[in-house]
Order: sequence, then C-alpha cells, then structure tokens
Amino acid sequence: MEIGPATVFLRGRKGGDEVPLDRTFVEEELRNLLGELKGVLPVLKRKAHLIKNTKGLPEVARRMVEAAVAVDGLSLTPMAAVAGAVADVLLERLLCRHDLDFLLVNNGGDASIYSRDGRGFKVALVDIRERGRWRQVFVVSGFERVGVATSGLGGRSFTLGICDAVTVFAKTGAISDAAATWVCNSTFLDPVCAERAKAKELDPLTDLEEEEVVLARRPLKPEEVKEALGKGLKAAWALKEKGLILEAFLYLEGSCETTICEGSKIKLMEV
Repeated sequence: MEIGPATVFLRGRKGGDEVPLDRTFVEEELRNLLGELKGVLPVLKRKAHLIKNTKGLPEVARRMVEAAVAVDGLSLTPMAAVAGAVADVLLERLLCRHDLDFLLVNNGGDASIYSRDGRGFKVALVDIRERGRWRQVFVVSGFERVGVATSGLGGRSFTLGICDAVTVFAKTGAISDAAATWVCNSTFLDPVCAERAKAKELDPLTDLEEEEVVLARRPLKPEEVKEALGKGLKAAWALKEKGLILEAFLYLEGSCETTICEGSKIKLMEV
C-alpha cells in the first residue's frame, strides 16, 4: 500500500500459510504514525545530538532519535532512521493483533522482520535501476527480530557516499536504517569522483540542508573502488564491534565487502 511518502509491503504467515492482515487497521496506524511525525518534523531535522529531551515526542520519533544518536548523533538527524522506525512500530502493533509465525513490514526497502523461534528466511538485495535484477541473497536464522535496510547511490533518498548499496542487518529496523545511511556516507572519496549539489537546492524540505549530496559518479579506478569500500567496511566494523549491528554488506561497481564471517547467523549466497 502507498500512504503519503510511505510505500509499504506486508506479509504474514502462520503454520506455513499466508495470513490476511487487517488492511484497514494497517492504513489507520500508518496514517497516525505519519501524522505524529509531521507534527514534530522541525525537531527531527536537527542533528540528533542536539535533541536532549525526547519525553514529549511520539514513540516513533523517540526511536528515531535513539537510533541516530547510537550510530552517530553528530552527523545524523533522526530522519536517517525514519523508515526503519516506522516499520518497527507497525510490526509490533500488528503482532499484538495477529498470532503469526512470521511477519515482514517492508517500508520502501527498509524492513522490520519477526520470525518466531528464530526460524530461517531469505532476504534478497536487488538493483532497482536494473529492473530488480538479483544481486545477492542472504539467509538469516537464529533471530526472532531483525531489521534490514539499504542505502546507496540511486536509491530512494539522498546519500553523501558513492556506494551502489550498503545493506545492514541489526536487531531493529531503526538501527539498521541509521547504520546503513552512516556507513554509506563514509564511502565518499574526493569530489572528482562525483557530481554533487547542496541538498536544499534539490529539496527545500530536506533535513540535510547545506550538506552536499552525491548525484552521480564517474567510472572509478580499481584502487578507488577498493578505497571507498575499505572506508565503508571500517565504519561497519566499528558499529559491529560496539554491538549495534549484526552484519553489513557493501557493493560498488561489481566489487563487494562484508563483515559476514564464518559462523555468522547471517549467510551470504551469491546469485
């Protein structure tokens, strides 16, 4: 369904069968969540570390602030976690209404997932610029709750980095959303690698305002690809070592890097 800026796909299962979800309930909850955010947008467009008092904010806004602060409150605004946080709250409210073994709330590519008893499932990473051609498939098991989000050049939102895709798995959609944004931002190299513009010149309502976002990049040399991926991987490992994320996968011009190692509960299957 599409409501306002949100494009949401939901799937619920019980005992291996698809369960019809209460569409009217979902639409009402989603409209309410978006309405709550609209009322506090000026606050949520500030850098997260500047927002000291969150007691008066709606639940979804508080989660956005907390996620952005946890990942990097100095550079991120809470809007970096908006899609993931909305997915988290919507998933939890649906679980209170339906008895399910599996529930997916995919909010424009940033998803919150519930899998009873940590049963395994697959997540596919596709390229929206190439008619959904499959890039990679991840097999996830051993987690009752997982958030997964992707940030990259050519995606739905502005980015400060040059990666095609940075996909992050975390325990919540809000954290994975903020983390994917931050890790992708860290892949920026030198201005000669990209065409940039101030965010506010492209969207007067953006939370990035004076920051220069990447519009396009020229073909990169192998050493540039390696450097950009290396910077992103370093940022991802920093978050993983803090326990903020589960795993990260970075893709740039046919090359990739990942924090996924042997023994991880998240497996990478190339397609």
